[in-house]
Parts: sequence; structure tokens; C-alpha cells
Amino acid sequence: MPFEYFKPCEELKPYIHSYWTLKGTNGAYEVFYPDTCVDIVVNMGDRFATSQQNIVLEPQTAYLGGALTEAIYEKVS
Repeated sequence: MPFEYFKPCEELKPYIHSYWTLKGTNGAYEVFYPDTCVDIVVNMGDRFATSQQNIVLEPQTAYLGGALTEAIYEKVS
């Protein structure tokens, strides 16, 4: 599954821990573990409905996600 982390430039490191990208392939599952981070999610792909939380992420839209309290198993396609 193409899930990648990237570190920010030196100027942004005090404010941003990391960037990440996720590209779905063939309906595989990805596990998101609690990491104490708040995420800003920008959906640059198609409309996406989360399977566990029943949330729809519209294309070209940004979302603020709180820190996870439990692992989430998400089907990415």
C-alpha cells in the first residue's frame, strides 16, 4: 500500500511533525494507530467514504481530524 511519511523543511519543523500520503489500491486495508497527533487531511483524490466512522471525504476539501484514541482499520480503494 503506498503510504508514505515525509519530514517538513527546517523552517516548519517546530510546527509540523510530518506529512503523509496514502494512495488506495485494490481495496486493501490500512491501519491507523493512535499517535497523539492532530491531522489536517486534504483529499486530493475521488470522493471517499470511511468504513469505520461513516464519514465522507469530498474531493479537493480539507478536514481537521482529532487525535485517535484507538486504531482504525480503513479500506482504501
